[in-house]
Amino acid sequence: SRASFAARVYTTNTVLTAVLMVAAQWLLIIAAAAAARHHRRIGGEDGCALYSKQSIMPCVKGSTFGCLADRAIVWIKGGCRATIQVRARNGPTENIRCGEPGDSPNVQYCNASGVVTRPHVGMQSGPPGYVFAAEDNSEEARQWRNRSSVQFALQQMAYEYSGNYSAAWRYKDRWMVTPDGRSWISLHDVATLFEIALGPMGLHAQAAAAVGVEWFGVDTQQSVTDSQMLHSLLWRLRVDLVVELGTMCGGSAIFYAKTMMAYNPRAKVLTYDVALEQQRLRLCEPFSRRRSQSPGARGLVPGLQHKHWTDLKASGNIVPVIGDPTARRSAQHELLNLTSQAQVVMVIDDGAHEMLPVIRHFKQLRQFVTPGSYYLAQDTRLDTDCAYAILTSRQHWCEPWAKLRQLGQGYAGLAIDSLTQTAEFAQEWEQDRTIEAWGVTQHPGGYLRRKITNT
Repeated sequence: SRASFAARVYTTNTVLTAVLMVAAQWLLIIAAAAAARHHRRIGGEDGCALYSKQSIMPCVKGSTFGCLADRAIVWIKGGCRATIQVRARNGPTENIRCGEPGDSPNVQYCNASGVVTRPHVGMQSGPPGYVFAAEDNSEEARQWRNRSSVQFALQQMAYEYSGNYSAAWRYKDRWMVTPDGRSWISLHDVATLFEIALGPMGLHAQAAAAVGVEWFGVDTQQSVTDSQMLHSLLWRLRVDLVVELGTMCGGSAIFYAKTMMAYNPRAKVLTYDVALEQQRLRLCEPFSRRRSQSPGARGLVPGLQHKHWTDLKASGNIVPVIGDPTARRSAQHELLNLTSQAQVVMVIDDGAHEMLPVIRHFKQLRQFVTPGSYYLAQDTRLDTDCAYAILTSRQHWCEPWAKLRQLGQGYAGLAIDSLTQTAEFAQEWEQDRTIEAWGVTQHPGGYLRRKITNT
């Protein structure tokens, strides 16, 4: 009958559905087992492998997923959603699920607790490379972490990456994969490492030209990118008077003067230093000896001993002054007379890099900067440099920094951070990060531009 036929069809469909469901379950079990066998076969070598895939889009190691260097964080992109099995160095194996739905071009970072928005490899408390690793709970490690200098250094590193520190290097959110394909690094980290590699701070500089670049046959003690940025800025603004604090070896004063004279033969550099020339020469000669050991830099001498220095002093293009222009009122009047004769004035503070002198210099000398020109506080990288030095145990140069931090102070970076966050600063000044086009600079956040007003 028609009823019995319908019943037989229903029964057959029910059985087929049940069979298909059982088959699907077995296929899932087989696939999971295959994935597990696959992981056991290839996943043990570097501690990072695909455990299971939840997306339609492919999950290809090194292309759409991978692990960062410490293996505590995985990254996923290109629509891959998966569970990644990781095995930390000397640690247990764990599964980390990660990935956005759909064919998302974004890179997502995850750890065992969930999504990580801004992973910063190597900048947390005690990772591999610091004196003690984070997982080291020995008494010696705890004592090290309890040192005030170490605590200040860890705070500085955390602040550097917080997004709130106005003297941090740029480009925290621009990431590149390292050449070995094992981890990611930001352009911010590239700038940091470039600085560490070149910094003459007792951090065992890795490059032969660690103390700066040569311009006009003179060792300037300026970094390769900063000297280019300054050269470009002087030409663009047609600065005809630079007020420099910190003559030191004289190389930068020669560089500024020779650059400006190309467009204005009467341009001047008024350069101040609190130490006598002979005292500075004793400090400068070792720098030049080290620099002259580099190929192509034979025979370099400090700027103070170069013929350029003698000639530029004689022509009046360099005016050296012994003393601090903020220390006496008469010096301010002399400076006012000189700056009033110039069309475009720029102030470069390369003197005492401690927080309080930098703030004092800016507050007393900012009046001499012409609208549209700049006040440059140099070496704002020192606070982060010193934190790095302390955390990696190469700290002898930076011991004064730790003492300053105990007083709630620091170096030029913290001075700029303090200055730029005030309403008084915002009324007439702005921090110009566009000057730092290279991203690599020894003066992050230090380019302060005086606004042009209509009044």
